[in-house]
Amino acid sequence: MPKASSLKPRAVKTLNIWGATSYHGTTEFVIFTNTLNQDCYRIMVNQYFSQFLRNYPGGCRPIQDNAPPHTAQASVAL
Repeated sequence: MPKASSLKPRAVKTLNIWGATSYHGTTEFVIFTNTLNQDCYRIMVNQYFSQFLRNYPGGCRPIQDNAPPHTAQASVAL
């Protein structure tokens, strides 16, 4: 049996995938390795989610968790 090894948090690479989905379709999925902050989140919402909203002429209600980039005042204002 191989020995388990642990990596220091700095050595661990992360891969993040962001996207939205609904009955009417999906956004493009965005793949990134950096930490998501409110500025990056706003860029993704403006570039990808705003196009997705065109499928909902009457509007829709996005559901997301309470991650800090989602709840920042600048993000909520979108």
